[in-house]
Amino acid sequence: MIPHFPGLQSPSGKVSKRSRKAALDRMRRELFGDGLAFPSHEPTTQERVTALRLRAADLRHYADGGMRPRVHRRLAEQYEQEADALEQTMSEPARATTKGD
Repeated sequence: MIPHFPGLQSPSGKVSKRSRKAALDRMRRELFGDGLAFPSHEPTTQERVTALRLRAADLRHYADGGMRPRVHRRLAEQYEQEADALEQTMSEPARATTKGD
């Protein structure tokens, strides 16, 4: 089944493959312009720390509910250690490294 796209229908309700492709390309250009590049968002360190802490909390919740408690607690501890390490690097002042160190 071909999905319904408004403005992409002929009076008979059928659209050839070539016409459909051309109409979709035209709609894509109208909506997004030419050369649309998907934004590459690299998460900040704080976002990464937050994500790790949330994931650890979820895993602890699973463990408390009886779902593979040892595995989930161990993974939660690993995530929390990684978050602690990232927070520690955030709190350290940036040191300039020179050649020869």
